[in-house]
Amino acid sequence: MSVAEYWTAVVRGERRGVAASAVRLGLGLLRGPMWLGLTANLGVYRLGLVRRAHVDRPVVSIGNLTLGGTGKTTATTYLVRRLAESGCRAGVVLRGHGRESGSAPLLVSDGAQRLASPRDAGDEAVLLASLLPGHPVAVGIRRERVARLLLEASPADAIVLDDAFQYFRLARDAEIVLIDASHPIEADRLFPAGTLREPHGHLRRATQLWITHAELVNEARVTELRAWLEQAAPGLPVVVTAHCAGALRPLTAAPAPAPGARVLAVSGLGNPRSFEAGLERLGYDVAPLAFPDHHRYEPRDWDRIREAARAADCKHVITTEKDAVKLSTPPPDVPSVHVLRCDLEVREGGTAIDELIEAVRTWHDR
Repeated sequence: MSVAEYWTAVVRGERRGVAASAVRLGLGLLRGPMWLGLTANLGVYRLGLVRRAHVDRPVVSIGNLTLGGTGKTTATTYLVRRLAESGCRAGVVLRGHGRESGSAPLLVSDGAQRLASPRDAGDEAVLLASLLPGHPVAVGIRRERVARLLLEASPADAIVLDDAFQYFRLARDAEIVLIDASHPIEADRLFPAGTLREPHGHLRRATQLWITHAELVNEARVTELRAWLEQAAPGLPVVVTAHCAGALRPLTAAPAPAPGARVLAVSGLGNPRSFEAGLERLGYDVAPLAFPDHHRYEPRDWDRIREAARAADCKHVITTEKDAVKLSTPPPDVPSVHVLRCDLEVREGGTAIDELIEAVRTWHDR
């Protein structure tokens, strides 16, 4: 068990005994310094001691309050496509998690062609570049510098920041915060005692709250979470969304598995259950194989995939779009490999999104 897996089991209460209890106590004591650091970091910007950078474009941030996957890439793709439908060409700026080329600004796509690999840019940036042809994508720690690089290299009417709720250097016009419906955020605690990046009260900084992964829970849970959000951040629009499984595309020449087939679900996600549940809703008998989030696949990983498929009696492998950009060519003895597309479906609160799209579209008219 890795350190990350042990920490997760401890904070979720899955590990019992004296040692786990002592670790939980120690992690709880560290919440105070974490809170002080967060408060000080945000305070210098709120008090004007440090000025936020501005770019001459409307900026929309999509982020979350917790560690782990809440569906930011799918939400970013949805928002950029909606903006494009309104006639607004958005560029995407993100940190570039997992990149091996350092922290400097890097143009991943100028909208016409991809210019960087997953190792240089990170898997999420390369995936967004492939999902959003015609839209520039750039990465780097200093997002204001990245946005300027993007705008110099390729025209864009707006900037969408992926995973930037905790990035205060760059001013933004709207803050969308994603809340995973399957994650018990109400009972969560501040890191390192839990998975919260910030206290619950910081949700009030948001412009809109989007509940994601509603497909993983029942309606009663969505209602309960909506009521909690209305208390935690009164007056903010709440949007309910679901991640919906789309079509399969082949990585090999084999036909797609028919509904009812037993398939190996290969993923390296913060929330692999969403992917696996999507396959189950398509009618597949799913055997999961979850790698760590942002896993850097090597050719030898096909050995593990092959063995897992054999052990689970799976003749087909299905993976995610995020993982597909990092996987090497499947070997001949893994003949059936397909990629599942994932789309965001808005179930409630679409009017708030329409209003946001219109505000971004008409930003230059103000």
